[in-house]
Amino acid sequence: MNFRITNGSVSYGADTILEQIDFSVKGCEKVAIVGRNGCGKSTLLGAIVDNRILEEGIGEDKFSIFKEGIKNIRIFKTN
Repeated sequence: MNFRITNGSVSYGADTILEQIDFSVKGCEKVAIVGRNGCGKSTLLGAIVDNRILEEGIGEDKFSIFKEGIKNIRIFKTN
């Protein structure tokens, strides 16, 4: 499995929630997303699962989403 987002952003109305998203997972890597409350962890996971909410970011790189060998993305939430 290979998955990559380059120069993405997420906005709701006029508010930009996340910008300059550069994220990748290669092969059988496992990823943990850690941060304080309200920093955008759930928004990032939502963007990974539903790429329709992603937009072009403000970075210099061209915006792109690359998926290879992905049947589904599973998200496990722990408390």
